[in-house]
Amino acid sequence: MGLRTLKVLLVEDNPADEILSREIILSARPEANIVVIEDGEKAIIAVEHWSKLDLPDIVFLDLNLPRINGHEVLEHIKRKDPQIPVIILTGSTSEKDKRKAWKNNILDYIIKPIGMKEMEETISLVRSHFEPICS
Repeated sequence: MGLRTLKVLLVEDNPADEILSREIILSARPEANIVVIEDGEKAIIAVEHWSKLDLPDIVFLDLNLPRINGHEVLEHIKRKDPQIPVIILTGSTSEKDKRKAWKNNILDYIIKPIGMKEMEETISLVRSHFEPICS
């Protein structure tokens, strides 16, 4: 039995960070289908239109987004389905941001720029979280 395609939502406005995030995701799961949304407003619209079949398996979310911040996006995601794992990838070192994100039951909070060690840890986290998902 092979792995089923992992559906990933990447909410990121910085093209360089998008490339790095794609590398992390594809290193963990080469078959992943990654959808990229560049701002918070578009992300919330997408979340509101998700059906049960459209739900991503995991979300990588920046907090500092144009139009609507990542915290609001996170709240919409968790209202839609509290079980969707979310990894925050952000430049924010604010303890307030960290506490607010963790209160919404995130999988991890990673501060950018991400180094090789953090990248390897994130790859391992994604792999271990989704090992049971098979076709």
